Amino acid sequence: MPGKRTSKRDFERFQRSFRTWQRRLGLLDWRVVFVRAQLGRDYAQIHMDHAGCIATVALADSVEEDGRLGFNPVVHGRHEALELLLGGLVWLAESRAVSGQEINTETHRIIRRLENLLTKSEARP
Repeated sequence: MPGKRTSKRDFERFQRSFRTWQRRLGLLDWRVVFVRAQLGRDYAQIHMDHAGCIATVALADSVEEDGRLGFNPVVHGRHEALELLLGGLVWLAESRAVSGQEINTETHRIIRRLENLLTKSEARP
């Protein structure tokens, strides 16, 4: 069953959020390309070329009806920027004798902690 297509406004909000956090995190040495793509059950993804400092950031072109509740382009844009922040560490760690799944699990644990911290600081007047 195909999902509901994401809107042009969703894509614009996603890009704006990512760019805001890219600036705030000082990741201006990266060239970023934004795309909409079929991502299965994922809302967004990032792929990084560390040698060229190029990141391709994707927003899902559609979201399953049962996943609409968790869909938030602003939150997903921030999440992918945080992945870019940690991308170098992940890339280096993957070059060592550590499994990719262990690195991915730890990376997302750190991202969720940072998201919680940032959400709390944004809520302050």
